[in-house]
Amino acid sequence: MIYRFCNCELDTECLELRRGDELQAVEPQVFSLLLHLIENRDHVLTKDDLISAIWQGRIVSDTSLSSRISAVRSAVGDTGSSQSIIRTMPKRGFRFVANVVHHDTTQPAPPLGGRIDVTTDSVTDQITADKDNRPGIAVLPFDNLSEEPEQEYFSDGLADDLIAGLSLFRGLLVIARNSTFTYRGASTDIGEMARAFGVRYVLEGSVRKSGNRIRIAVQLIDATSGGHVWVERYDRELVDIFDLQDEITECVVSAISPAIIDAEMKRALRRRPDSLDAHESYLRGLWCLRKLKKSANAEAQNFFRKAIVIDPNFAQAHAWLAFSMWIDVWHAWVPEAGAWLASAYTFGKRATALDNRDDWGYIALGIICTFMKRTEAGLSAAQRAVDLNPGNHMSHISLGIACLMSERYEEAIASYNNGMRLSPADPLRFASFGGQALAYYELRRYEEAIERARRAIRDRHGYIMARAILTASLARLTRDRDAAAELAEIVRLKPDFAVASFANYPWRGAVRDQLLDGLRLAGLQD
Repeated sequence: MIYRFCNCELDTECLELRRGDELQAVEPQVFSLLLHLIENRDHVLTKDDLISAIWQGRIVSDTSLSSRISAVRSAVGDTGSSQSIIRTMPKRGFRFVANVVHHDTTQPAPPLGGRIDVTTDSVTDQITADKDNRPGIAVLPFDNLSEEPEQEYFSDGLADDLIAGLSLFRGLLVIARNSTFTYRGASTDIGEMARAFGVRYVLEGSVRKSGNRIRIAVQLIDATSGGHVWVERYDRELVDIFDLQDEITECVVSAISPAIIDAEMKRALRRRPDSLDAHESYLRGLWCLRKLKKSANAEAQNFFRKAIVIDPNFAQAHAWLAFSMWIDVWHAWVPEAGAWLASAYTFGKRATALDNRDDWGYIALGIICTFMKRTEAGLSAAQRAVDLNPGNHMSHISLGIACLMSERYEEAIASYNNGMRLSPADPLRFASFGGQALAYYELRRYEEAIERARRAIRDRHGYIMARAILTASLARLTRDRDAAAELAEIVRLKPDFAVASFANYPWRGAVRDQLLDGLRLAGLQD
């Protein structure tokens, strides 16, 4: 008999355990213990059960048993805190919980990649998935590890909310609840189940309640390799169960979509450039865009344009082309900012016409309209992006920019905070800190402006705008020596720095004048 689970294979005839392509060296007793756990995976095995089966009833200390369980976990790669293969059931025993596919070696092997039996809904989802080039994800019902069976409503509600939240990301194909919940309690291999649904990613998790605390473990699995893309654990006080459910949903949803996009970009980079389809060209464009360099941004636009040529109705390729063109203007990488923004606006409008439920088209339009000094249109588009997908951090950043340039400073600060909370490690975080620094500066809250500007500079040393706000804020506080030093550093980084450097920014006259007056106080010459 051969048992396959996660990325492992246990061969009972050859007495071999493989993890991936590597043969694992395991002691006979450890092998027997693993096999016994797998064969009895439908129920919890107590300490006495294991001692009777493996040690034939001999006296065994708790330490020896724990040591052998640890050796089994190490051999199968279940060394994290999630216990996704062998789970310790407090005061009860142990249970093998990973999905298992077994094959009797005395019978003909099943065809490679064969489908498992699924519901009619699953078949419908599969047909849809085969025609869709978006990465697909299936959210399985979360395991309720609490001793209170009634807590299952919480774990089910959490999975439901995650399905709904992930469905807002138009770049993901999310399998419906009716299909994924048919796998509750089933011992099915993740890879087989993923192939049945036509998805590459599976999200699974568990909920454990103890007293007034609750622990939620979540893991995103790449079903093609069996590897973990993302793993997280949340420990919370159980105060308001619905607020907690909303909080965990927001945290997980905001982390999953970027994790999948990262994995998809790496997958696309392994393809030869001359064999790329529209979606892979789009992913390569995203990879180039993240470098935030002039040449890479131009390369990103070439990939987005290629995706549009292959698929003229690819809304997100239009949206990201528009966004990348705005980045050119933001960094002053193009000589004719007005014409470039007008062209970017055309692609942004096309994106929303192709798919008026996709938040990225409105994110791009919100920023572009703001930079075109069409502030009301910018606010409207950015708010539409937030309404469509409040879990996308860039929706909030777009709204923050629109509010900032509309002199709605408190709202801008709040929107930037929302965006950074959803994506605390975002590579564009420096710009959010810079936006908040300007808002605080315009509110005459100079100490807070200095703090935010310094955080922006820590993230991106050469961010001239943040340095300008820092310099002006120091001058306003009559910290003349510090202001002069900061101005000298700006000139060192950008020798041609002058009033004209702010020409591309869509500020109203009073905002520009307030900042320039501060810079003049620090010694900037017109």
